[in-house]
Amino acid sequence: MSQSYDVGQVLYVIARKTNNIFPVMVIEEIVKRGMSSVKTQYWVSDGVEKTPQCLDDVAAEVFTSSEELAATLKKRAASAIDKRSKDAEALAGKLFQNQVKRQSIPLDSMHDHPVQDEQDTGDAVKVRLSDGTIANVKLNVNQT
Repeated sequence: MSQSYDVGQVLYVIARKTNNIFPVMVIEEIVKRGMSSVKTQYWVSDGVEKTPQCLDDVAAEVFTSSEELAATLKKRAASAIDKRSKDAEALAGKLFQNQVKRQSIPLDSMHDHPVQDEQDTGDAVKVRLSDGTIANVKLNVNQT
């Protein structure tokens, strides 16, 4: 284990199997020195179980602060959201590739789109808008 911790330090872990997040406290540091190696083990308590566990045996990702944990989780969430969005866009391209893409024009911007092809059919006028939509417009003009 290359990371070092202090006895009494609170660590935050994400369990690999369940993705549950929980704090643990380092309660013991054991250093074993051999002729050619040094091995450090940290024993932690989750505050619930009475038996401490060796941190090496805990199947979890370890963080030294809640800020580091939050930053990692936010990055993963953003990445997952981006992937799902791109997957949905790709699926839409496959499902609707032959469909005509239509845009709606807000009513308040209709003055920006000139009216074309007016046809008078009595009291209603058929109007072809710039996006190709044909509209029936009734003109009730009071003539005095």
